[in-house]
Amino acid sequence: MGVGSSVLVFDRDATLLATVEGTDEAAAAAFDPSTGRAFVVRQDNGDTGSGGDNDGSLAVYDTTTYEVAVEAVLLPGNHSQLGSAALTVAPGGRTVYVTSPAEGKVVELDRFVSPKVVQAPTDQTVTVGDTVTLIARAEGTPEPSERWQVSTDGARTWQDVPGATGTTYAFTAEAGHDGHRFRAEFSNTGGTTRTTPVTLTVTADASTGGASGGSTGGDTGGDGGTTGGTDGGSTGGSTTGGGTAGGSTTGGGTTGGTGTTGGSASTGSATSVSGSTTGGSLAATGVGALGTATAAAALTAAGWLAYRRGQGRTTGGPAGHGDTE
Repeated sequence: MGVGSSVLVFDRDATLLATVEGTDEAAAAAFDPSTGRAFVVRQDNGDTGSGGDNDGSLAVYDTTTYEVAVEAVLLPGNHSQLGSAALTVAPGGRTVYVTSPAEGKVVELDRFVSPKVVQAPTDQTVTVGDTVTLIARAEGTPEPSERWQVSTDGARTWQDVPGATGTTYAFTAEAGHDGHRFRAEFSNTGGTTRTTPVTLTVTADASTGGASGGSTGGDTGGDGGTTGGTDGGSTGGSTTGGGTAGGSTTGGGTTGGTGTTGGSASTGSATSVSGSTTGGSLAATGVGALGTATAAAALTAAGWLAYRRGQGRTTGGPAGHGDTE
C-alpha cells in the first residue's frame, strides 16, 4: 500500500510487516512471484515551484528482506499532474512496462544482469601428453557467451584460443605449454566478466633404464705325487681346478618432446576486475505506444534500457557495456 512517499507492507492478516520509504509518491506496485521481487513506481508531484523536478522512478525490492534489489531507474517527465502511473511486470521480471499519463507514453524497461562467475578453473600440474581440462561457468541475463584466452607472457597480454567457446576447454599438454596462463571471459548486454587467471605447469615424462654386471673367474690347477721306495713303489695322482665366467648388460633411456600452444590471435594488453552485479539493472529500450515518443536514454550504468512508446516514430536508447574483471 502506498501512503505518500511510503510503501506499507502487510501480511494476509493485515499485520504491518515493514515500511519502505522513498522520495516521491508511491503510485503503483506489481509483483513477480518467480523472483520474489516487488516493483514500485514513484511519481514526482509535478510542482516545480515547491521543489518538484517532474521526474519519477522505478524501484525494485526483495519481498523477503524489503531491501533494494535493483538500483532505482529514473523516469524523466513521469509526474502525477495528469494522473497516476501504472505498471505491469512480465513473468521472470526481465521486462517491465510503466505508463506516464503526463506524457501519454508507455516505457518498456528490460533488465540486464552482467555475468557472475559461479565456477572457475584452478591451477594444474600435469605431465607431457596428459589431457588438460579447464571448466568455467557464469550466469547472467541474458545468458552470457563464453570464450577462453591464453597468455604466454605472465598475463601481460592475452589471446583468444581459436574454437574454445564452451564451458569446458580440453587439450593435450605439451612441454611448450609450461607456464602458460588461462582464463575464461563471459559477456552479455550487461557487461563482461573474467575469471582469475590460472597457471599450467607441465613436467617432462622421463623414464630410466637399469644395468647389471657380471664377473669372470679364472682356472687353477695343480698336481702332486709321492714316491716310496722299498721293494715296490707307489705314485701319487694330480688334481686340477676349474673356473667360471660372468657376463654384463647395458641400460637405455628416453627423452621428452616439446610443443607449442595451438593457434594464436591478435595480442593486446587487458586489465579488468572479476566480478558482477548482484541484482542486475534496468534500462529503457523503446518502441512507441500511446503518445509522441521522445528519445530513450541509458538510465543507469548497470544496464536498464528504456523504450518510449509513441505514435508515428520510434526511438531507442543504447545498451551500456561495462567491463569488469
